[in-house]
Amino acid sequence: MVGKGLYAMSRVKDCPLCKGEHITPWLASKCLYYIPICATCGNPMAVLRDHGRNPSPAEEQRILQMLSVLADRHFKGRPWVLDRTQRTITDHWHVHARPVPAG
Repeated sequence: MVGKGLYAMSRVKDCPLCKGEHITPWLASKCLYYIPICATCGNPMAVLRDHGRNPSPAEEQRILQMLSVLADRHFKGRPWVLDRTQRTITDHWHVHARPVPAG
């Protein structure tokens, strides 16, 4: 556990999302979450700082609102969608904003 009170966070030593290393640009950083550019796909993603839990509905709404604002800027008017699929890191909540495939 890291921190105290409301923002005491659970961290796992070898989890790359817990480490929160700045290997790509970060678009936002808050106590509860951060929004970097994903090192794998190059798209914005929201990452809950707390390992192994899902955000509350109110927390998720705030996180997704910020991700939406930043995804609109990143994609510059091109359509995009939220992708909640946990592909590589399955035990740490995160959501990607991905472009809608052309077609």
